Amino acid sequence: MAKVEWIRLSTDMFNNPKIKYIRTLPEGNNILLIWVMLLTKAGICNSHGYIMLTENVPYTSKMLADELGFDENIVQFALATFSKLDMISIENNELLIVGWEEHQNVEGLDKIRERGRLRTQKCRERKKQIAIKNEAIPCNVTGNATVTHGNALEEEKEKENIYIEQIHLLWSLYPNKKGKAIAFKKLPKLIERYGFEQIKRCVERYALEQKGKDKQYIAHGSTFFNNTYVDYLDENYGQGSSHPEQPRASNIDPETGEVLEESYGFNKNSR
Repeated sequence: MAKVEWIRLSTDMFNNPKIKYIRTLPEGNNILLIWVMLLTKAGICNSHGYIMLTENVPYTSKMLADELGFDENIVQFALATFSKLDMISIENNELLIVGWEEHQNVEGLDKIRERGRLRTQKCRERKKQIAIKNEAIPCNVTGNATVTHGNALEEEKEKENIYIEQIHLLWSLYPNKKGKAIAFKKLPKLIERYGFEQIKRCVERYALEQKGKDKQYIAHGSTFFNNTYVDYLDENYGQGSSHPEQPRASNIDPETGEVLEESYGFNKNSR
């Protein structure tokens, strides 16, 4: 995907307690500069806040140090600081800017995606015209089959790419980045069953309820997308109250992040 040409920074960012804290650290101003450089890097990658060299090659601290022009020790200290302050998440060596939507040039990104959609639409029209022309030639049975099969493969690949993009967006919105591998296995089926927009609303509803809480009391992503999401579906959310009963902190395992079923006021057999 093409890069976003600019990102948004709050004019109040230097009053942010995290930014103030960073500036008190050794090399604090350099660490803050690295933070801004990471935000711009995320804009260049344009992958919902993920910073990757390629789709399959994540950055190492050495690679970032070389590219950003800092000593590797400073970059490692900066990344550790950002992680401690929940500004970034690193899982399976993948670096994610937490809350990327706050910094993203949404309008610019939408335009880029629209251009991509139009290119895909034109490509489909061209292939459709080719298929029609080939069908007009009775003797070219093999050729028609090849074109049809090629179109099917292309559509399947495009569908897969859309799923990947939607999954990464949902993950960037979820407030606890633990359990990514399991969550990524669950999400395609949830999107296919309920639709992307409804699953996105589930995540947003849950994230809003958990805002300000310590992460040890927020369900891991694997837990949420396995069963907890059910309470935040359109058909279940808000029944009998303004929102579902929120899990009590005492009913979340701080070691695993698993939410105990009884914390929602029901048991597994009641559904």
